[in-house]
Amino acid sequence: MVSQGNARLEEFKKRLPFVLKALKRGELEQLLATNLAAAVFARPLDKIRMILEAFMLLSEEEQQKVAGDKLELFKKMYEVVISLANTVVVRGDRFVEVEVPWAFGVNKAEEYLAPFLTIVWPLEAHDKREYYEKLYVELRATNDVGFVESAKSNFVVNAMPHALWLLRRMFEEFVSREAWEGTLSILRGRREGRGLTSWT
Repeated sequence: MVSQGNARLEEFKKRLPFVLKALKRGELEQLLATNLAAAVFARPLDKIRMILEAFMLLSEEEQQKVAGDKLELFKKMYEVVISLANTVVVRGDRFVEVEVPWAFGVNKAEEYLAPFLTIVWPLEAHDKREYYEKLYVELRATNDVGFVESAKSNFVVNAMPHALWLLRRMFEEFVSREAWEGTLSILRGRREGRGLTSWT
């Protein structure tokens, strides 16, 4: 005969995996809420990067559920944004050189850049593939700071709608209103205490 205490223990053991899963889900919710709230206060390029990095906290199955047929687009977007966000400026006495350390090879230039860099810069090319390969090379090392900044702006204009769509989808699936408002309130308080605005 099983004692009442043993019966409760067995019941607890059966329920434990579900309890642990719920706890992990709560931790994921808080982690996502924190990352996404921080993204709200970030500059445009960093905002896109932080939304994508929050997305990367999800399991592959969860990523597929949230992103659907945009999953590959988001993977490419991250490689482009991380490259543009890590632009290196080399200053000499009489020169300035700007380097974009691309996270992918020139052979993927059209595939990765075409969805996001849509300005037509005056580069001689016979076709689209050659154009984006030249653009990749030019941005990898140039003394034209304005050229790199215009590429960043063009990327933001084209990538931001996708990033904000992703942010909204993650909210709908994983972040409760209470978790979001609580996290946002904490971050607002920290920033106001330091005299910062949402775009500094």
